[in-house]
Amino acid sequence: MASMIFDEQTTLGATVLTALDKRDVVYCRDISEEPPAGWVERPTKWRSFLSAPVIYEEQLLGMLTVDSPVADDFDLDRDAGMVFTLAHLLATALKA
Repeated sequence: MASMIFDEQTTLGATVLTALDKRDVVYCRDISEEPPAGWVERPTKWRSFLSAPVIYEEQLLGMLTVDSPVADDFDLDRDAGMVFTLAHLLATALKA
């Protein structure tokens, strides 16, 4: 399990933190072709990802990201609900 700290003073940090403030999903179908705003290229084993905020009783705890080594491995319409559900379960477990 990896973790990242996002700085709102960077483009990538502002992109991610804005999505979290809006309680929105962050989706990237192919990091090598359409990286998120401010993405700094670095070696990585994954090509696509889907992230959702981890929220417990209106308290933002963090973000859950599911990634894949395969480009276009996620379908936003199909998979966003699953990731939101996993994020909700994680929030509940963290606060139990």
